[in-house]
Amino acid sequence: MQLSRRDSLSKSFAVITLALTFVGTVSDTTFAQTKWGIIRDVIRIGTDINREVNANKQKNERQRLQDEDRNRRNAEQARLQEEQRLRQEKYNFAQEGARLTAAAMESFRLGDFETAERLLMRAESSYDRAGEAQRVNETRIYIGEMRFRRNNFSGALEMARSVLSSGQNGNDSGTNCRALLVMGLSQLGLKQNIQATETLRRALELAYMNTNNRGQIATALYGLGVALRNTGERAESINNLTRALTIAAEINDRKLGADILSTLTDYYVEVKNYPQAFSTLSNLMNLTSQFDQPRYIRTIIRYGNLKMQQRDYNEALTRFQEALRLSRQSMDIGAQALAHHQLGQLYLAKQNRREALNHLEQSLALYRDSQNTDAESQVLASITEAGKLPVTNSDRITSSPQRENCMSARGGCGTPKVSRPRLRTTPILPIG
Repeated sequence: MQLSRRDSLSKSFAVITLALTFVGTVSDTTFAQTKWGIIRDVIRIGTDINREVNANKQKNERQRLQDEDRNRRNAEQARLQEEQRLRQEKYNFAQEGARLTAAAMESFRLGDFETAERLLMRAESSYDRAGEAQRVNETRIYIGEMRFRRNNFSGALEMARSVLSSGQNGNDSGTNCRALLVMGLSQLGLKQNIQATETLRRALELAYMNTNNRGQIATALYGLGVALRNTGERAESINNLTRALTIAAEINDRKLGADILSTLTDYYVEVKNYPQAFSTLSNLMNLTSQFDQPRYIRTIIRYGNLKMQQRDYNEALTRFQEALRLSRQSMDIGAQALAHHQLGQLYLAKQNRREALNHLEQSLALYRDSQNTDAESQVLASITEAGKLPVTNSDRITSSPQRENCMSARGGCGTPKVSRPRLRTTPILPIG
């Protein structure tokens, strides 16, 4: 039992008092010599008790301090271990996010935007669990870009707004600019041209602040040029598109340069400035021949189609035949079908029934193999129109199953529909 200093002293005095009382009752003759010895023994006992109590108290205090120190060290060690575990966990999530992002970029390179978006959604979750807010925003921008490429403009707009409203970007003009580009170009896709113009002007302002990324400047100028064209401000539109094309050439961004040239061609065709349209298309053919064979072939067809509209049939025939030869070499079924279709349209315009049907039926077979139902219906309409041409001696050949099916269809196969270049109203957003 542990006693306090006060309790031990009280007990000692009680013992001494009891001893003195006992001694007082004994005769002086009997205990005279031992009286003070007893008192000394009692005092010694009390002193020993006090010393023992103090020793126990000091021992207990040392033990308490040792326990507190041990508990403190254990708590600190546990805290450090937990911090290390959390750091490792965040590191693992960050590494997982980086791996998923790399896989998404590979899917993007292969043109599989759906898989790329799915991988990026998982990467965003990993970065969020890693506590990497900046990486989360960068990934959301990539998701927005993938959605833009899949024509999910509302979804892309949602991602861009989430980045801009997160408050995590601070003075990072590069990230904010990319988010504004996604937003502005998505607004273009939604035909919100006035809002797109305002957004892209803000993006251009930030792009100039972020002088190390001239690609952002070119993309902002490109998008702004398209938005201004859509709102009827043609002079400023051409100015922005031309500036964007210059920068794209300076930074050797051939993909962006091709997109700008394609948009400029649409504009020149729209305003019937055909000499400039042919010049721009020639530049587009030269550029795409260096890095994008499928697009190069389709640009040749586009050139021939424009020549056919100008009734330059010989030049158009040369271009379509060149496109057909290249598409066969590269085994590009879609381009082969398109080349045959345009050749059929050309011979249809020249009233050459046999050649028109020959190429149109080959186009129809290729489109059916690739399950392109929209293009198939256009070809069937052209076959119907070709069937109405006068039959000459050279045309007296056995009809093909496709032709017989079309001719026997109730009401024919529809009215002819000539393929024309589709006006691009939304630019393609470059990654990064």
